[in-house]
Amino acid sequence: MLLASTLAFALTVGSPPELPIEGVVSPCTTAFDIGPIGSATADLARLAQLTGAAPVSSQLHLRWSSQPEVLLCGDGRAPHHASLPAPGPGPADFELRVLPSGLRSRFNSAWADDRNDGALWSGRGLSTAFEGGVRLRWRFLSATVAPVVAWQQNRAFHAPASTAAGKSVFANPFNYGAIDLPLRFGPEAFWTIDPGQTTLRVDGWGVSAGASTENLWWGPGQRNSLLMTNSAPGMNHLFLGTTRPVDIWIGWLEAQMIWAKPRESKWFDTTGTSRPRFYNALNIGFEPAAVPGLFLGLTRVYLYAVPPGGLTAAQYLGLPLVAPFTKKSLVTSANPTGDNPDNQLASVYARWVFPGSGLEIYGEWGRDDHSWDFEDIVTHPSHSSAGMAGLQKVFETSSGWLRVVAEVIQTLEKPTNNPPRGVPIFYTHWNEVQGYTNRGQMLGAGVGPQADSQWLAVDYFSGPATLGGWLERVERNGRWFYDQVGGMWAQDVEFGGGLRGGWTWPELELSGSLG
Repeated sequence: MLLASTLAFALTVGSPPELPIEGVVSPCTTAFDIGPIGSATADLARLAQLTGAAPVSSQLHLRWSSQPEVLLCGDGRAPHHASLPAPGPGPADFELRVLPSGLRSRFNSAWADDRNDGALWSGRGLSTAFEGGVRLRWRFLSATVAPVVAWQQNRAFHAPASTAAGKSVFANPFNYGAIDLPLRFGPEAFWTIDPGQTTLRVDGWGVSAGASTENLWWGPGQRNSLLMTNSAPGMNHLFLGTTRPVDIWIGWLEAQMIWAKPRESKWFDTTGTSRPRFYNALNIGFEPAAVPGLFLGLTRVYLYAVPPGGLTAAQYLGLPLVAPFTKKSLVTSANPTGDNPDNQLASVYARWVFPGSGLEIYGEWGRDDHSWDFEDIVTHPSHSSAGMAGLQKVFETSSGWLRVVAEVIQTLEKPTNNPPRGVPIFYTHWNEVQGYTNRGQMLGAGVGPQADSQWLAVDYFSGPATLGGWLERVERNGRWFYDQVGGMWAQDVEFGGGLRGGWTWPELELSGSLG
């Protein structure tokens, strides 16, 4: 049996700033700091959209440096697209602020369960991380230095050792050696020093660009998302995109590109023969003017195993991201099948928010392989696919708010009755053997490949207090069990539940979970 508990606290230094609001008069006059992706304050900022206490925004492409504060409207009637002033050229005011510092600890009694905790590795035993930093702003330039220092007890637990040639005994044995996702990070306790949410960015005239190691989150999911979550440490990356959604008359458009370098863990390849990788992604978001509160998004990713001669200039520039999606378009006399040695992933997603009803619904569908043509997409939509769907609903009570969240995800594609067409494993690729990971942790959904999960949570918010509970079922490594084990009772399924809650003081926030 696994006993999982999480305890976190954050210490806020100073008071929230009073900032000017674009196009909005009182009572929309308050902005407060929110923490990094996955923090309690980030969760409250999203919840505030459903109560009318904050303007509705897409929440589809998150990075902390783009939204370090959130606007609040005291009467619960936030105007559409009300926002804080966009960063950019302005007064030569210099601002240096100490960021809230925090301590996060997690204890797993029986086995490792690492999800949505960034640079921290939640192995068996106690894992704890301290984070904090400073933020500097001057005109169009901003810089955040927010490192993470973590200690992981990393105790041993019963797990099958990998026997694949050239792989560490700690490597994951359930994905045919095709992903850098160790079951345990080595034989002993260890320290981690990570740059965390460190960022240098320039904002001006509606465009932002910079270099960062911060965590990102793409898509509308809260527990899981298909192509980018905060389960792994942030990648070293460059980014270029819109500072905020741009009015294009028929709606509001946002876009972003990143260029990144995922790293391999020490507990995967023992021969040093795995090739370095290059990561390139394009995000597009759109809110139609005719349907306020409906946010649509698209993400396309290329993950390259860099060949000995290096990539082409077109690949480094990201030109394949705007190429056709089908293999048929890649056919040449030298490549009659249109096969591509590069790993392409793509997903489409939507989030629809109804502040008047306290409701949001959302979903995401992704592919980890090119289709031959449009007919192939229509006739075999489940091939190499994954999906996520969820909803969040809040109910006003006499003394607070009751919140219900439900979310399901499936990255498992079971064998079909079409033997000529193989069934790939989502997040893995024949030519890019480390899979969709960074430093041994998932870039995508924390449940990992071959997984199927359902999550339900209920929370009550009243004044400074929060109290709730959750239930979750996770099936892991489903494809491996179908292929290797068989038998209807042989699957690796975890069913869990627990309580969670928190309390907020003016300068201190304490939250925890026991499951």
